Amino acid sequence: MLPYFNCGTYLQRQRKLPLHPHQLLFLLRLRAILVLFCSYIASGLLFGSYYTIFR
Repeated sequence: MLPYFNCGTYLQRQRKLPLHPHQLLFLLRLRAILVLFCSYIASGLLFGSYYTIFR
């Protein structure tokens, strides 16, 4: 659950900054990549721990 927490705090910091319209699309794209990356890391950690437990 640590990657989710780190990404959540990072996204909350990004939301407080004032955004220009041309930066908004880039930040939304960056946010989507970050969420996918964090969910990928978290699922990898969960799968790895379950794999080592049940092996």
